[in-house]
Amino acid sequence: MGCDTGESREPEYQVYQHLYRRLPGGNLFEALELSAGRYPDKPAVIDDREQVTYRELTGRVERLAGFLADCGVRAGDRAGLMFVNEISFVAAFYALAKLGAIAVMVNTKLQPPPQIRFILEDTGTRFLLMDRRWSGKTEDFAGAIGIERIVYEDELEREMKHTKRTLIPETMTGGWRTAAIMHTFVNTKQNSPPCV
Repeated sequence: MGCDTGESREPEYQVYQHLYRRLPGGNLFEALELSAGRYPDKPAVIDDREQVTYRELTGRVERLAGFLADCGVRAGDRAGLMFVNEISFVAAFYALAKLGAIAVMVNTKLQPPPQIRFILEDTGTRFLLMDRRWSGKTEDFAGAIGIERIVYEDELEREMKHTKRTLIPETMTGGWRTAAIMHTFVNTKQNSPPCV
């Protein structure tokens, strides 16, 4: 059974053409803003603990982007993400995108810690955003490989939910930017991570 139903996709394109025109060369955070404008009260992310709407997620992302900017994260910086699939992970990813920083996805199931070290060092990661339960995988080498700051999930949660920020950083736009590096560990230094 094929996927082609023979029906025209033109009406779908017309509904979303504003999105298709705006995003090329733009910032992934803009896609979230567009969704929040169109569907503010619809669920954006649901995890085991809570559900947030597009409006709520966008607000959390903006507050988190302000916090990360205060921590020193700038456009082009690489920040490792070590989370399970949850709202904090999604918010951190979009906050980095808003700042023009590059999210380095780190698989939390990697063993042993030298694999994680290799990925963070190979990608030039300067910041690490993570769940505390994996701190033992990184604490022995983080400073030695140039990680300037580790921000744990509880700090991110506090900033997203409870901090009132008046200064929200502008969204980095213009030109194609790498948004994420997804590094697959292989026992060779000739490994080349894909950039998205």
